[in-house]
Amino acid sequence: MITALRRIGNDALARRASVGQVCPMRPAARVASSIELLEQWEAAGPFPFDRFAQAWLAQRRYAGSKDRAAILDLCYALLRRRAGLDAELAGRGVAPSWRLRALAVEGHAALQATEHGVNPTETERALLADFPSVGGGLPEWLARALPAVHLPKLDQPAPVDLRVRGDRTALAAELEATFTPFAPSGVRLLKRAPLLCVAEGRAEVQDEGSQLVALAALPVDGLDVLERCAGAGGTTLALAEAGFPRRLVAADVSAARLAGLEERLARGRHGQRIERVVAPAGDAWLATQRFDVVFVDAPCSGTGTLRRAPDLAWRLRPEDVARYVALQAAILDEVAPLVRPGGRLVYATCSLLPAENERQTQAFLSRHGEFEAASLPLPGELWGPGPPARHELTLSPALTATDGFYVALFQRT
Repeated sequence: MITALRRIGNDALARRASVGQVCPMRPAARVASSIELLEQWEAAGPFPFDRFAQAWLAQRRYAGSKDRAAILDLCYALLRRRAGLDAELAGRGVAPSWRLRALAVEGHAALQATEHGVNPTETERALLADFPSVGGGLPEWLARALPAVHLPKLDQPAPVDLRVRGDRTALAAELEATFTPFAPSGVRLLKRAPLLCVAEGRAEVQDEGSQLVALAALPVDGLDVLERCAGAGGTTLALAEAGFPRRLVAADVSAARLAGLEERLARGRHGQRIERVVAPAGDAWLATQRFDVVFVDAPCSGTGTLRRAPDLAWRLRPEDVARYVALQAAILDEVAPLVRPGGRLVYATCSLLPAENERQTQAFLSRHGEFEAASLPLPGELWGPGPPARHELTLSPALTATDGFYVALFQRT
């Protein structure tokens, strides 16, 4: 009988392994994994955390989906609160580490010793016994460079927004989502949910701010439109769905980035209306083309995405921003001749830094007298109180509950 029961138990374990079932990790084990992940990411050098974490977790099959979610949630919480945690730890006379940061955030849950997880020392217990709940923060140089109005809420998690193809009412009900306040095709998830609608081509993951920036190029009906620096084509697809351009070209210097657009086109069935062009800087063919609308989705620091990628604050350097500013100016100079007389040029970044935004567009206008500022076709309430500068707009978590974006519109005379 005992042998038979053992055989049944072994068979059950084998079946669980075959379908990928794993035993849930203890809380302290999740904390230990978060510490290990962050330590290895930092040791690897400047690398986007999300991609590093994806590869790291793929090698740890013992972690189930809930474990992985908990590990990532703690990692992102530590990244968002790093500056505040480090300041408090330094004030207590200790050098910050991912272990101490994690123990401080997790509190009593992490301080319970287990045989598979974090086992705090008596010194650590004494150090963290009265540790306060601290907020987020940024590296000092970045906090100084960002306008104060945009600093709030950068350390808070971001929601998931979708741009819906067609009527958004049914999909909002299906996902228990709300309508985005400003973007007419957007819904915002209220909780985590499988996004089969994306795989089926009914929607695209796109922050409401990005959706609004794409609308800055409207109207496009019957016009020739170029998106320069198209990347994976989120803006290109939004333009294809918002109007009926006569010609729509997505151009990028990187074939690898445009490959992401190919996948989205296959889902959305827009391939017959969108030209994809790999065009390096100074491309001879592109220089012969003329368009009614040119949309520049400029490479930038990405500081508008800090609530989604808090690790960026610790990877970015002032010299990186300087390189982006020079590149943006070169791209604007490259595309200026591509705009037909009477045509429009849209300049957009996912940055909150004035050097990449307001000062960049001011410099462009000073170099190109053939362009003048034009009013953006966006809802007036986006500008908030006070007299707005209608040719440019900055979105941010603090002002519009979106990611950070800047967009400016110019017309060629």
